[in-house]
Amino acid sequence: MSEFEAYAAVTISPMLSRALADLYQQRGDSVEPVAYLTDWLKLWAAAQVAERSREEKARKQSEYTEKVKAYLREKQAKLVEEEERASRPFKMLNEVVRTVAEVDYPKGCSGCYVGEVVTDGEGNKHLRYIANAGVAPGKARLEEGEGVVWKVFGQQEEEEGEGKSFKSRQLYLPNVMDVAEVKYFDYTKPGSFLAIPICYSSVLNKEGLEATVADMKERQAQFVEDMAAYGEAKTQYDQAVAELQEGDEAPEEPVEPVIRDLNPLEGVTRQLVLSVDTLGGEGGLLEICQLHRGKLDELCRHLGEAMADTELQAVREQAEYNTSEAGEGNRTALMAKFTEATTGEALERMEKQVAEDIEALGEDVTDDKKEVIRLTHKLNTLRSALDGSVKTELSVDLSSRKLPEEALAALMKVMLLFLGEHDPSSLAEDTSLQWSQLVTAFHSEEIWNKMMAADLRRPRPGVPAGHTLAMAKALMEEATQRGGLKGEDGSVEEGVAKEHPVDIILLGLLEAAVELREKDVYVRWMDCDLHKRVFEPPPGGAQQGEEGAEGGGEAAGAAGDDGEGKEEEAQPVEGEKPVKASTPIVTVDPSEAAAIDADFVPLLELDLAKVAAEREAAAAAAVTEEGA
Repeated sequence: MSEFEAYAAVTISPMLSRALADLYQQRGDSVEPVAYLTDWLKLWAAAQVAERSREEKARKQSEYTEKVKAYLREKQAKLVEEEERASRPFKMLNEVVRTVAEVDYPKGCSGCYVGEVVTDGEGNKHLRYIANAGVAPGKARLEEGEGVVWKVFGQQEEEEGEGKSFKSRQLYLPNVMDVAEVKYFDYTKPGSFLAIPICYSSVLNKEGLEATVADMKERQAQFVEDMAAYGEAKTQYDQAVAELQEGDEAPEEPVEPVIRDLNPLEGVTRQLVLSVDTLGGEGGLLEICQLHRGKLDELCRHLGEAMADTELQAVREQAEYNTSEAGEGNRTALMAKFTEATTGEALERMEKQVAEDIEALGEDVTDDKKEVIRLTHKLNTLRSALDGSVKTELSVDLSSRKLPEEALAALMKVMLLFLGEHDPSSLAEDTSLQWSQLVTAFHSEEIWNKMMAADLRRPRPGVPAGHTLAMAKALMEEATQRGGLKGEDGSVEEGVAKEHPVDIILLGLLEAAVELREKDVYVRWMDCDLHKRVFEPPPGGAQQGEEGAEGGGEAAGAAGDDGEGKEEEAQPVEGEKPVKASTPIVTVDPSEAAAIDADFVPLLELDLAKVAAEREAAAAAAVTEEGA
């Protein structure tokens, strides 16, 4: 059997058999066999093409699904890697503290902690403890010169000048009872104290990032130029080699250029100190032996080197993300996906739903309540956009930013406090540490879902200041100004959205949330009995002003002197104008408003100011009228 016969046996023959069988069933009708078979075969061929098309579409859909899943897995893996790398320095410190705290001295280590020298806004230095195990220090921070631990930095500077070894920089007190300065620990038990500096050149700052970005751009431009020159030289070399004659000297082959290393960065000295004490340890006065002190010295030296390397790597990775095509592509894709999810068809669906909800409320609904409905749907649309791949891209972009960015940090803080109702006291004062906390919180599914599901129309009685509408507006204004997120006309410039998509997305979401909260609070305040009480006169009629009260007293006294008490004496004297009652004095404590909703307080203050202004205007008018 030939190849064609084999093919026909399994395809054409069964198909023709089916066609002839169908034709046989039509034998009672006036059917032209050739035309019938032709139509039947055409339908069969079309069905085969459609089936193959369905199979091809199913195959492509399956391939696309697998591709998307692989892409999301890769993104998630990168996200986890970025989180791990961002938190590595702080993990190093905690690991050191945990390890040292577990050392048996024997059973004498009651405290192990790491402090960092920081400078406040007024230029004053203090030592802030950022990690501890065992018994924590008596104070969370020490002002410059307080206690003995500051001596380790002064000693370090002197000994470095003398060229002494690293191990000589530690400060060790075998008996703290002999040193009066140790009293800040608030312990009475004897023991020993050890402090070892951890100092290195830190490049994890704005200046370091800007210098690295500029260096990368310059390096890439130079490399492109060198490669172009190399390509031209290589072409000339190949041509010269091809034209070589016997006995000619071969030309020198050009060397392919390599991209140069990045220039070293000028860092700023970061000062930390590892402290260990045996105060309160078992057995009374316990010394830390030389062997353990030597190991801790070596540990601190390696820790400083590791933190310096980690910071340098973090700065270079962020600079690479800022300058690379991949980073630019990620930022562009993020903004494009968010824009697509909040405009066009999504916007049309929102407007349609708003119209339906307003119509369902009837004709008596006020414009303010209509606006609340519109703003609610607007916020829900923005929230829906921050899901799926948009959220993944946002997290990746956020994780790539190793340095604390003031504008973005302020927006993230508003999200966490205003929407997530996070405890304000749990956020560290230190900028770097707070940034790490914010990034970690945004990667938490629980916290993220809480922020996205926040009910902004719910009363918030007695909440912390960080959860109030006023604080949210203040932080957003600060972020907008510091980050230059908007132009003078209030619009977002294209370049800003391209470079800082996360900032713009969070700002848009927060603006919608604040706008909704502000309008809803206003509507509820206008319907609140407390608001009505501010403008309604007190029971029993309006109170007389001071002038009226004094006038009434004098009139009563005059009537008593005459002893007549006639009604006509109560009539106004001819030529004089009657005294008018002043605007009633309203006394409402802000705590009453805060007990209903903390965001009512600013509105109450505005109302009270308005009433006070009306009283002043009425008093001034009365004085003017009396003078006339």
